[in-house]
Amino acid sequence: MKNNNELYSIGEISKLCHIPIKTIRYYDEIGLLKPTSIDSDTSYRYYSLERALKIMIIKEYRSLGFPLKKIELLMKQGNLSLLVNEMEKQLNDVQKEMKSLIQRRNKISRLIKQVKAHSFLPQKRTKNINEDELEIKKISKFKVMYIRYRGVHNQNHFIKRYSQLINLVNQNNLYRTGPLMAIFYDHYKKYDYNNADIEVCVPIAGTIDDCPNVREYGGFTAVTCIHFGSYEHLIQSYKKAMSFIKNNQYEYVVPTTERYIIDAGYTNIEEKFVTEIILPVKNP
Repeated sequence: MKNNNELYSIGEISKLCHIPIKTIRYYDEIGLLKPTSIDSDTSYRYYSLERALKIMIIKEYRSLGFPLKKIELLMKQGNLSLLVNEMEKQLNDVQKEMKSLIQRRNKISRLIKQVKAHSFLPQKRTKNINEDELEIKKISKFKVMYIRYRGVHNQNHFIKRYSQLINLVNQNNLYRTGPLMAIFYDHYKKYDYNNADIEVCVPIAGTIDDCPNVREYGGFTAVTCIHFGSYEHLIQSYKKAMSFIKNNQYEYVVPTTERYIIDAGYTNIEEKFVTEIILPVKNP
């Protein structure tokens, strides 16, 4: 056992402090931790127990998330007020990170449930829907962020608006809580693909006070229909839903919503797409 005045080689200090040799060398290069002495003949570095203590302090600060530049400042000044101030800042950063991680965890969990709920559906139902996939129900209210525009209805315009919408969500520090939706405000009998009134929106959560483009969606009765497969065959599901509405003595009212449960964000196989069509209805 060495006494306090004896020196340790870099290998010995590495083992003593459980820190890689290359890390100790890097600390030397940036001036954070200089060796106690350097042999003039061999250029070997030697460290005292006082240096070992500094290594342990550095490791402790690193475990708290402090960057090396900040650690150097704290070690040089030894100011307790500065230490408390920097720790409070670090605590605030950690709390923000925890919030972000919780949001990410919730999003991943939601997406797993969303895909699992529909991934078992047989591929052969691509172009067909059954009566049990048509339902009359009350659509619950929830907050959405939206972009509404009148223009050409095609994939390129849709992708552009969708990109703008997601940027808006991120800029306001909100997060999605459900699938992307498109709302069509024109009656299907008068629909003009060159001049359509369309809204793209997503359910959101977070601090939404004073956020632009946030509104409440839902609070109405609708016939819902689950469509499996390519959007090319959506018209067939619409026809069956309209027939269902008529047979149940309801009246269809605008706007129509398409909720993209499984889309190109999950798979590039169109036959595996899942879309919920939401058609508001009222008693005639």
